[in-house]
Amino acid sequence: MVRKMIRNSNILVTGGMGFIGFPIVKRLIPDNEHIIVLDNAPADAIIDSENVTFHNEDMGNVDFASLLEDIDYVFHLGAKINVCDSFKNPYEYLSVNSNSTLKLLEGARKNDVKKIIFSSSAAVYGDINGLISEDMTPQPKSPYGLSKFVSELYLKNYFENYGIDYASLRYFNVYGYKGKNNEISDVVTQFIRNMIADNPPVINGDGNQTRDFIYIDDVVNANMHFAKSDFNGEVNIGSGKETSILELFNILKGITNFKQDPIHEKRVESEIINSKADIKLMNSMGFEISNPSLRDNLVKVIDSYNL
Repeated sequence: MVRKMIRNSNILVTGGMGFIGFPIVKRLIPDNEHIIVLDNAPADAIIDSENVTFHNEDMGNVDFASLLEDIDYVFHLGAKINVCDSFKNPYEYLSVNSNSTLKLLEGARKNDVKKIIFSSSAAVYGDINGLISEDMTPQPKSPYGLSKFVSELYLKNYFENYGIDYASLRYFNVYGYKGKNNEISDVVTQFIRNMIADNPPVINGDGNQTRDFIYIDDVVNANMHFAKSDFNGEVNIGSGKETSILELFNILKGITNFKQDPIHEKRVESEIINSKADIKLMNSMGFEISNPSLRDNLVKVIDSYNL
């Protein structure tokens, strides 16, 4: 499949030093005029490239009307993403995630931004048994999921009222290579880190809860594709496959030759039980994941740890 690519453009990437944002920036650098990276990452994390400008700021302090001058595309990834923490700090998640999206849209309205590609989440759906499709009514369980859904509504409203094109990409469980600062905290990374240290990973509950795991390279490709697509709306970004946490553990155990059994602890009450994306809309828009093999991709992830 031919991959769509933005070229010769000026681009803003919020959260551009993060797990997903950083590889998006690296993908954009060779073919584009100017990339602004907005992130509150440490100042020494600046990307060394002549066509990248780094803004080390919190999104809440940014004058988006000025920052978006001459910007063609926005990849909006900047957000607080810890589901459990969102229950402790719901106001902070609304402020950072939703209110900053509104400020960004106001800035886009005052400038000639072509499209906003928003990193949303399957957390907007809540706990739904069976295949999860975009025509289902979102019922987020966590303040994090709610903050993402509110942002989606803002994007839809500004498209309908002001014609600002957008795509809200509802990521399922993204996994990938070792982060720059080892900052990733998803279940795949937690399992790998423990296995490397010869410590038994912790599984909440019996491990039969399922997730739809989507590889980081496919998420980056999806961002490129939907930036150039005529699509406006919300779309699932997943593998369309369901894997239990116990299955994940056993695959990683086999790859790493880990010898111990996992430790089972009490299930977290707010945890979603089952998750599987309906990807018919994603596929109908001309995008397919590159390699559907979870094991093959996990081998690449483990290799990134240079074992």
